[in-house]
Amino acid sequence: MTEFRIKSHLPDIFRFRAGEESRYPYLRLDKNERGDGYPEGLIREIRDRISVDTINVYPEPEPLYIRLAEQSGLKKENFVLTTGADGAIKAAFEICDFARGASVIRLEPTFAMVDIYCQIFGVHAKIVQYVARNQAPPEIEVDQILNALDDSVSLVVLANPNSPTGTLISREDILKIVKAAAAFGSLVLVDETYFDFSGASVIDQVEEHSNLIVARSFSKGLGLAGLRIGYLAASKRTARACFAIKPMYEVNSISLLFAEALLERPECVGDYVRAIDESRGLIQKLAASVGVGFLNSQANFVYLETGEQTGRILEDAQAAGVLVRAGMGSAGYADWLRISLIPARSMEPFMKILRARLGKEV
Repeated sequence: MTEFRIKSHLPDIFRFRAGEESRYPYLRLDKNERGDGYPEGLIREIRDRISVDTINVYPEPEPLYIRLAEQSGLKKENFVLTTGADGAIKAAFEICDFARGASVIRLEPTFAMVDIYCQIFGVHAKIVQYVARNQAPPEIEVDQILNALDDSVSLVVLANPNSPTGTLISREDILKIVKAAAAFGSLVLVDETYFDFSGASVIDQVEEHSNLIVARSFSKGLGLAGLRIGYLAASKRTARACFAIKPMYEVNSISLLFAEALLERPECVGDYVRAIDESRGLIQKLAASVGVGFLNSQANFVYLETGEQTGRILEDAQAAGVLVRAGMGSAGYADWLRISLIPARSMEPFMKILRARLGKEV
């Protein structure tokens, strides 16, 4: 049999399929998506901008590049549009010269695609593990990241805030890692997908540190998960390398329309973040009233220690058309629910389940 010139390791990489049943009819508290609509008239206004040309003509992304530059104080040449933060992470892998160093430092647990890209690109993952703490979020030892740096490391990937732990590495420590990595010629990608909720960023440092890449997404606070749009920011030279390996057109015209319209309305994010914080407070109040553990995050989700009730709550949720998940992917948190936060009025069906199972009206 002829051996075709496919990279031999790729067919052996396991990837989940999305599943045939739609999640649309459910109350979705499982994937940290935006769980609310937009100001009245906004969707109609964007629809009115869609014409035959929007569909027939190739995308025109330059206005969005200009908008990103204006909002950040950087230049448009510092940016590359990508298919979500996922596309930015892949771009960082693609520009690395792994022939000079075939290792990547990554956190565990973290965004699943980081490990997938390590497998796709055939590089060694040097894993820095989050450590469980009693009744507290797990923590990462920054010194472990620093000690893992050597001449074999081409890339360090840090989600900040991290998902699923919800934890934040301080700006000081991020920059300490960036500076230490530069001594070995290593790139550092900081995934700021949850920036809208944490407010923590090092995007202002990309011109100061040419080995720094910041990934951002429009999926969370802006809610464009289904349109697959994000961007990376880097020094002009590093951004040129990422721009060189982009597809002919980075993203589609519908994605561009929505992204531009929402960036014109910062209140769409600000109002939503305030609504999320209200829901955060309600779950924290419930946890305190029934005496169960509560873990906050720097993102749009929290953890509730539901113990032996975890399985029953998941069953009740499924029966009620609510999607939620248990565990963190880190030892010590199996009996905790991870709850994606959405505005309180929309969360009420799930809050009723929690009250019934945990035995308290709040």
